[in-house]
Amino acid sequence: MNLMTFREDALLAVESVFAFSDFTRRAESLCDELEGDADLIQRYKKAWFEMEIVNGVALGEWEDDGRPLIWMEKWNAKYKEDALEVIHDLLLVVSGR
Repeated sequence: MNLMTFREDALLAVESVFAFSDFTRRAESLCDELEGDADLIQRYKKAWFEMEIVNGVALGEWEDDGRPLIWMEKWNAKYKEDALEVIHDLLLVVSGR
């Protein structure tokens, strides 16, 4: 995956629980593209795992709420800020920081 595309996708991922879930799923496979640097791979896996925690909790609550088509109010109030934080951490890793 192209780093610029990854960053663009990351910015859009916080728009909804569905976008974040999709991005989290796709971001998992990016780790397979990392080569050589064991420390980078480990930091990526840790950052991705933090994303997966936010994703799992948000999806669990969405399912508990009956899987509504519109869930923006709760996403924005409870999960969007955490999603931004974990995506930021993942982007720092990918950027080599």
